[in-house]
Amino acid sequence: MLLCLGINPAVVAAQSSAAAARSDCRFLDDAAMGAAVTRAAGKTHTVTQHLEGKDASYGCEYRFGSVKDRVMVRYTKIRWDPAQAQVFTLDGLRAYYSPGEGDRAVGVEIGGGVFSVVVWMSDPSDAFSKKVAIEVFRAARPKVA
Repeated sequence: MLLCLGINPAVVAAQSSAAAARSDCRFLDDAAMGAAVTRAAGKTHTVTQHLEGKDASYGCEYRFGSVKDRVMVRYTKIRWDPAQAQVFTLDGLRAYYSPGEGDRAVGVEIGGGVFSVVVWMSDPSDAFSKKVAIEVFRAARPKVA
């Protein structure tokens, strides 16, 4: 009697589907991210690459031609209350803006967690970074739990 064990395609598909459902990249595809940044910047931005998991420095990382121009998103069920953050209301939700040098973040409390957007773009101004982060959140909001 010969017993041959192989990989069950149904199990592999289920595992891939479960991983995709947990991925931070599930909120915005490349086109939606590019459109959100374009609206905020007033000029065309196209995602040239996105990274997730161990390849990304933070959640899902979208790059716009250069490692210096990127936006990263992550959704966690952990409450985020950063020190020195500016608290504000975004579309009726509690939000935080953390200024920084090179990377700035907006976190929005939604669905029992925090959806955060980190902006690292060539334009280092706080106003620009906050505007980009808000547009990215608004584009992702329909898919955020």
